[in-house]
Amino acid sequence: MKWIRLPSGDHQAVGRKGDYLVWREGKLWRSRYWNNERTIHFLLPRKPTLTEAKAQCEGNRYWEE
Repeated sequence: MKWIRLPSGDHQAVGRKGDYLVWREGKLWRSRYWNNERTIHFLLPRKPTLTEAKAQCEGNRYWEE
């Protein structure tokens, strides 16, 4: 998976089985995962920096290499 910046300012990583989205919410960064079938969806804990939010996604068990 590779991060791309969307025109909205959000960051997204798309894989064969699902995608992660990271966006700013106030002073913190929020992230979520959706699988392609839309049966698995969850939010990850908020992080103070974009780097930490992306690292959290990359360390998640659904992250695809």
